[in-house]
Amino acid sequence: MKKIVFALFVMVSFALTAEAQKVNKKKLKFYYYPTANVYYDVATSQYAYDSSGTWVYVQTLPSSIELGDNPAKYEVWHDTPDVWVDNKVHKVKYKHGVLVKDKPKKKDKSATKQK
Repeated sequence: MKKIVFALFVMVSFALTAEAQKVNKKKLKFYYYPTANVYYDVATSQYAYDSSGTWVYVQTLPSSIELGDNPAKYEVWHDTPDVWVDNKVHKVKYKHGVLVKDKPKKKDKSATKQK
C-alpha cells in the first residue's frame, strides 16, 4: 500500500513540475519594423537585422538601414531571443507596414442550398 501511495505521489509531482515549467515560460517582447525588416528587443535594447543571410544584433542600426521619423512598428512576442526565426510569417502578416488580417473563409454554397 505504501508503494502505491508513493508511486502516486511521484507521478503527481512530475505532472505538477511539468505544468509549472509551462506556466513559468515567459515570452519576450519585440517590436517589428516591416518597412526595414528589423526587430527591436525591448529587454536588451538591441536591434536584429538580416545582414547578408545572417541575423545580427546591434545597439545601433547601420546607416544603410533607416526606420524613418515615424515608422510603423508592431509588437511581436517570442519564446526565445531568436525572434527572426518567424521572419517569413512576419513579412507576410505585416506586409508593407500594414497588418494583413486573415481573410474570412467563404461559406460552402452547396451546404446552404435546399432541394
